[in-house]
Amino acid sequence: MEAVRRPESIVLFDRGTLDGAVYHDNFFEMMRTTREEELKRYSAVILMETMANVGKYSKDGTRWEDASHASEIHGKLQKLYGDHPNFIEIPAKLDSVRRLAMMLDFIDSI
Repeated sequence: MEAVRRPESIVLFDRGTLDGAVYHDNFFEMMRTTREEELKRYSAVILMETMANVGKYSKDGTRWEDASHASEIHGKLQKLYGDHPNFIEIPAKLDSVRRLAMMLDFIDSI
């Protein structure tokens, strides 16, 4: 909705460039970049808390990690993105409508 309303300034990604650092210990060296440089690429970061943290997670055909591993990955993502000046984490405990409303309110505040 926001991308349609403000096409000149809204780009949404399911994954960020820093996500690779969760899976590769030498990510920054391999990519010839730094965490700080990558964070500068984003106006804002929205991190959806994994449903694994509230017991609503199951492996399926698209997920390869179990709930414990998903929580571990989420913790690493928090550390990678968490000190971005426009960062918000959307809690998994909220229902979908509240999660969406929280995201849209945050986007409108930017």
